[in-house]
Amino acid sequence: MLLEQAFHALPEILCGSRYPGQDYESGVVIALTMGILQELNGRNVPNPLGCIQGECLYEKAGFVGAGTRRYLRADLVLDTRPLLVASKRLGDRYGWRHFNWLEAKFFRVRTAQKGTNKTAPTASLLADLLRLASLVPEKPGKKSENGRYLLHIYDRTPTEYIATRRNKKKNDPNAIGGTRQWATALHTPGVHQLRVDSLDKEPDSFQATLGAMGTLTLNLEITNIVLSPRTIANANHGTVYWCVLTRIDKVECLDGTRTFSIGADRQVSEGAAGDFEALRTQVALALGVPEAETTVPEDPALAPDNDGPDNDGDEQPANATGEEEPPANV
Repeated sequence: MLLEQAFHALPEILCGSRYPGQDYESGVVIALTMGILQELNGRNVPNPLGCIQGECLYEKAGFVGAGTRRYLRADLVLDTRPLLVASKRLGDRYGWRHFNWLEAKFFRVRTAQKGTNKTAPTASLLADLLRLASLVPEKPGKKSENGRYLLHIYDRTPTEYIATRRNKKKNDPNAIGGTRQWATALHTPGVHQLRVDSLDKEPDSFQATLGAMGTLTLNLEITNIVLSPRTIANANHGTVYWCVLTRIDKVECLDGTRTFSIGADRQVSEGAAGDFEALRTQVALALGVPEAETTVPEDPALAPDNDGPDNDGDEQPANATGEEEPPANV
């Protein structure tokens, strides 16, 4: 909930006077961080900067396979435990989580010319969705404490960047035509059921950005909050933004006989022992990633296990279960 509240500050931070303009993806992450800090300060949270970690590793030691090691990172992780407001009602009905993982995408052009190539933007948006759905550390058999958020911001209507049609090309026998239902649902307000499949049938140019995912299939339930500028004829106010915050509420990931799921009740389950880690590693090694995520971090700045997103420990503070506490005796 706190991320959703901070999200509503983005139009002011991006378009308000006396705010610097943003030209890069890291700039919109900083803009959201400013909104988060405003929320934390307004609640008098001690040491609010201690609740925020940027460039957080999905796996501390990296993902390993076939002689390769990858150090994939989320753009931001927000720890809401210091707020001390968690309850079963907030968790089950409103999506409140202790650890909130966020990936961000910023789509913009610097000229008045309308963009034409939508393949790379569409594939890169899906890549971040796959990261959030499959790479966040979990423990099968237990309840998830992780929220998953995709922030995507556009300087034009999203349809000018995201392709909903998958066109078959004569010189690409692997590609098939069709509609990407998930591409439309990702920037439409409200609750949606998404199915991401047939990734092995995407054009080669799409897979070059996304990575070769084979027969991997995702079924997701998402909730979108969309902030769109008003339409005004002949407006000449400079750049305005379409801001979308996508929260993933349910996950089912499968490939062949392997499967894992995270239900609306936060329960993490897998088809057979080891499926979750196997699929997680499979996606991490297949994703198209920048070179920086294939090398050992120079300074990982890894916090102790009980101070950050808990990849491998069980220690949690009191009331970390999300259950309602009985009222105090007065």
